[in-house]
Amino acid sequence: MAPAGTALRRAPELTDFATGSVPVVANVDARAHQGGGHWRELSARQLVGPVGWADTLRVLNEELDATAFLDIGPGATLAGLARRTLPEVPAHRFAAPAAQPA
Repeated sequence: MAPAGTALRRAPELTDFATGSVPVVANVDARAHQGGGHWRELSARQLVGPVGWADTLRVLNEELDATAFLDIGPGATLAGLARRTLPEVPAHRFAAPAAQPA
């Protein structure tokens, strides 16, 4: 992803980040953040940086009191990773709904 970093950084630079009402854990540093301008840099780093998935799950569970994880969309990779990382915390998978004909 590093070669695409320069182009990818343009999107966060053009985005307004509002103050949030709930914390969001950034995968790039596995820390809980409120909304605001610092998300511009965090999101740019997340586009090309390594994901701290196990640390992110631990912060969600231990610091933010998440009692279950939901994997919504195709595949079950994230639910499986959550189960392996924190086997004592339920992880559920929900497939994306099928497209309805118009």
